[in-house]
Amino acid sequence: MQLRHTAKGDRDHVDKGHPAFPTMASSEKAPSIPIGHQVFQSVEHPGTIGPSSASLAKALRTLGPPEDLDGVFNRSLPHLDLRLRPDDHWAHPIPGERSTTHRLLLKVTRRRQRQQANAGDGGKDVTSGPSSDRRGGVYKVDIPGSVKQTVRFRGV
Repeated sequence: MQLRHTAKGDRDHVDKGHPAFPTMASSEKAPSIPIGHQVFQSVEHPGTIGPSSASLAKALRTLGPPEDLDGVFNRSLPHLDLRLRPDDHWAHPIPGERSTTHRLLLKVTRRRQRQQANAGDGGKDVTSGPSSDRRGGVYKVDIPGSVKQTVRFRGV
């Protein structure tokens, strides 16, 4: 969309299209993705969680025992306590409220490109390093289901 200024300073909209948003013909349909029937619960953790399993284990440890997570989502506990320092009994917990949400869980996977290894590596396939991100790859998008409940920590 382009704007045209008139002598009065008013703006008139002139719809010429935009290269970032190409117009679709009336006979074309948008692609569709099937939505799975699984129901998920989520926790909006205020900390940074890295891709390593150690980082995930630390984040889960701040939420307390697994029974607390089950209790919040099964409605037997009113809230979930987040302890940023789980070993410090003097640290105040941050209460998390459970709320009903209507969201979709999006799963994006990327197939890593493999390159043939040198003869010195025994001829095995080796996954290429971070440079493979620049070359793109094959991305696959799935929607395994919906997220019906979320625990949010608003007191942070």
